[in-house]
Amino acid sequence: MGHLKQVHIRRFKRLEDISLCLDGTNVLIGANNAGKSSVLQAIHFAVSVAQTSKLLGGVSWRQDSYELSFNPSQLLYSPVA
Repeated sequence: MGHLKQVHIRRFKRLEDISLCLDGTNVLIGANNAGKSSVLQAIHFAVSVAQTSKLLGGVSWRQDSYELSFNPSQLLYSPVA
């Protein structure tokens, strides 16, 4: 199984636009409210979207966008506020 080498997060909670280079072990360090948990939730949410779309089908790529055709209530995981 392959490993993620980079994660790009846009417009998730208070994270506007960040890119993270990943290696074998990664540590998120920062002050309270710096976004550490939001980064983890964004990755978890992306995995949930991919797993849900794989289970339900209805996925298509259009240029650099991932288009889905399922209801958000069907997601295996959704982040809390």
